[in-house]
Amino acid sequence: MKKIIALFSLTLALGFNANAQDAKKSNETIASTQSSDDTRSQIKLSAIDVVESLSSTIKIDENTKNEIRNVIISRQEALLDVKNEEERLAIFNKYSEKIKEYFTSEQLVALQKNKEVYAKLTAYQSK
Repeated sequence: MKKIIALFSLTLALGFNANAQDAKKSNETIASTQSSDDTRSQIKLSAIDVVESLSSTIKIDENTKNEIRNVIISRQEALLDVKNEEERLAIFNKYSEKIKEYFTSEQLVALQKNKEVYAKLTAYQSK
């Protein structure tokens, strides 16, 4: 009888220990997910800000605004995963060229005159 009680107690103790470790991992996963959601929200807000300042500089339609915003979001998300500065610069330039393709030559000239907005779209800033 003592052996049965000891075996039951040991099983119960190991079960509680395993559950406590699972809860700790779950909390870490939730914190990581919340952090990435916050980063994604910041990226979206930043992209919206850039597109709004762009639309105040030159006239662009809503569809083009949405496409440029999506390219900016994609660029920022791609930059999150890369640590090497050379690779970051290459990725930034690739997406900047995609953004420039949305503009006519007249729009690009007008945009280049507003250096602040043009820099937001095309100037790489290292960490």
